[in-house]
Amino acid sequence: MATTAKRILLVSAWAALALGLAAPCAGAQTAAELEARRTHSETERRRILDALTVSEERAAGIAAEIREMPDSTRTAPEAAAAAGCALDQIVKSILFRGAQSGHVVLFLTAGGNRICPDKAGACAGEPLGKADAALIRAETGFAIGGVAPVGHLRPVPTFFDPALSAFETLWAAAGTPRHVFAISPAALLRLTGAQPADFIAGRA
Repeated sequence: MATTAKRILLVSAWAALALGLAAPCAGAQTAAELEARRTHSETERRRILDALTVSEERAAGIAAEIREMPDSTRTAPEAAAAAGCALDQIVKSILFRGAQSGHVVLFLTAGGNRICPDKAGACAGEPLGKADAALIRAETGFAIGGVAPVGHLRPVPTFFDPALSAFETLWAAAGTPRHVFAISPAALLRLTGAQPADFIAGRA
């Protein structure tokens, strides 16, 4: 009888696994991971809003707003399509690693432009290399694909593409691949302390 009972229990266990009834832990872990990602995204958005709140734009009564788009805004063309604006109204945040300093250097460029590494290095005053995801996260607090130009964890040397000044309104990433915010070129310059500079190689 004991042997038969063990066999029944074993068969029942395998049946439960096959039906997906014996995997509550996996489901709970997935929910926890989703909640963690949601909380992290909210933290990133709050950091951006805090940075915008102290701006002169806010003091003038212009409300800061972060928009969540239904589709990805990871690339400049995707962001332009989602925001319904020109490609060059999208602020691309391009990050390099300083070969001497070891820190990230940020270049804010119009969505349709590409950066010349040699010109960028001359602006930064040091050779530049690739900034990996870990360094970008550690110094800006954001992941690749959603790096905002403001709200960084530490001061980041920043350079500004003059082509962005041709527009009244710009759209920039707001911490995730699905969030953006609108800002004027003048306000962006004030908030970031960016230096206008020539670091463009041509069109992307």
